[in-house]
Amino acid sequence: MSIKFLKSDSLSFKSLYQLIQIINISSAQNFEYYNIECFLIEAYQKIKNHKSKERQLFYHIEILYVISNTLFINKKFIESLEYLDLIHFYMKENKGKYQKEFDSKYQLLLALGNIDIVDSRILSFKHNYFKHLKNIKQGKVIIFLQLVEMYYENPEIIKDPEFHQKVENSFL
Repeated sequence: MSIKFLKSDSLSFKSLYQLIQIINISSAQNFEYYNIECFLIEAYQKIKNHKSKERQLFYHIEILYVISNTLFINKKFIESLEYLDLIHFYMKENKGKYQKEFDSKYQLLLALGNIDIVDSRILSFKHNYFKHLKNIKQGKVIIFLQLVEMYYENPEIIKDPEFHQKVENSFL
């Protein structure tokens, strides 16, 4: 999808938001978020310094949310969190005018992003190093990672005496 037609002042944030919503709905129906990711980011880069930026703060935040959500769906968690940081910054603009309106969306995507980052890192570590750790007989590292994973998946387990015993035994 090309954005050659888009000049920095040719669309307002509201107009771009409306265009993005149409494209986003179409992509959602077909689960083709990869196809719109580049368009969203490039369009935002061209319009982010638009002269009506302050007057159209609501649409600015909405556009950032769509970008962050699309990146999250595409499993680009770090990039998604970068746009979430921008959302957080702009939510505080104009004395927090849109703080209440966007806070729940922001918090949800932030929480989901952090969960998926941890899951992704644990899975990546297991995929890349488990075989090697077994080969060099580093069972304690494997046990430790399993304990971390157990705790991550169920933080309440920290109160379980059995879990405490497993932790103690892992250091013997």
